[in-house]
Amino acid sequence: MGQTLPLGILAGSGAFLAVSLTLPTAQVYSYGWRILFYIGFAAAVVGVIIRLRLEESPLFKEVEEKRQILSYPASRVWREKITTILHLSMLNAGIGAASGSGILRYLLHDLEPHKLRGGHPY
Repeated sequence: MGQTLPLGILAGSGAFLAVSLTLPTAQVYSYGWRILFYIGFAAAVVGVIIRLRLEESPLFKEVEEKRQILSYPASRVWREKITTILHLSMLNAGIGAASGSGILRYLLHDLEPHKLRGGHPY
């Protein structure tokens, strides 16, 4: 689950790069940036529709019928599994640091598309 974050960052950076390389810089600043928000809004709507149509698992239905669902399950996890949470967080941070995310960030974000075209940002 947590490993999808780099995919999302890569997809977002790729979409920004595509818009920036497709439109002139002035158009990106005037209206082009809104295209990415519309795409994100559409993705959120699709996600909500999918989530509302999914059925709960049989195990969850069974637990729900027995009324064994906790009111605040996250607080119990934090109390009982804090060391596991911290270890996994550090592991995830280490994987992210070692995976070359700094290089990807430079190529897709810091090295702005107008520099690739040799133009001026304004």
